[in-house]
Amino acid sequence: MAMILFAFDCDGTLNVSGGPVAISILTALTALGHKVVIVSPSAACKPLGFTHVDSADRLVNLKRVKELYPECERWVYVSDNAGDPELAAQAGFEYVHPSNFGEVLRPLLPL
Repeated sequence: MAMILFAFDCDGTLNVSGGPVAISILTALTALGHKVVIVSPSAACKPLGFTHVDSADRLVNLKRVKELYPECERWVYVSDNAGDPELAAQAGFEYVHPSNFGEVLRPLLPL
């Protein structure tokens, strides 16, 4: 299975900060050998134990994460912010809205 890097926004994306994506899913992805990084300056996600890149500039965060994990074969950015599909494309990531994240997970996790 190809290693995927999942970059997550926090507020409105992860369930610790009003979003639909459960932290247990991030843990399961890590257990499968994928990389999980939080790319948000939100204080709500700092204590979660995942790698955290927290510049206020989301494009800078995504580019930094891609540099940190060049061994990944796929880069996915999960966020609910306006303008993020364009930022993801500029950084070489696939964009996924949190409400559609289940479609990405289906082939990876037994849900």
